[in-house]
Amino acid sequence: KTLTEVEPSPFFDNIVACVGGLPAPFESLSAGAASSRAPQHWWMNFNPEHFDIESKPDGFTRHYTLLNANGRARNLPESFEAARVGDRVIGYSTSPRMRAAVLCEITRSRHEDPEQGPVIEFRRVRAFKRAVSREELLADDRLREVGALKNPRGSLFPLTPSEYDSILDLAEGEEAVARPYAVDDRSEE
Repeated sequence: KTLTEVEPSPFFDNIVACVGGLPAPFESLSAGAASSRAPQHWWMNFNPEHFDIESKPDGFTRHYTLLNANGRARNLPESFEAARVGDRVIGYSTSPRMRAAVLCEITRSRHEDPEQGPVIEFRRVRAFKRAVSREELLADDRLREVGALKNPRGSLFPLTPSEYDSILDLAEGEEAVARPYAVDDRSEE
């Protein structure tokens, strides 16, 4: 078979880091080449009974472990492996709230924390202008293929750019588009 497309590999990047890099002719295969990719989009579930992302201030940074409380890998471990610095994240509060409520960003890709084991790190960017309920998300035809809505068992789900934009549209609406205030607008108030 012919190898036609090569995807970035966190496994390969970790091996390269362990051996101290690649010889010059192969440097383009290392993590530096993969870091130039466009930001990806994710949906991250937060259980408010264990961690309330909605109550945290903008700029708050935290680890998200790749292992659950029983020490087992979370569902969709490939999502954690693929998450990179700068990737955008829709923060979703699970039951009992069940709503997309905050925008986050990956600040550090998968790494080992001495106390928690394998983790990724994220930062809360801001709350949405309006939290979007699960019912609203399910009712939007643009989101019918979102994995987190079809089978919510998991923590980090990939989103397409259009799914991500659709959720932001619901959360931010027309209010997200700033227009200059004109003197003629006074009569409308």
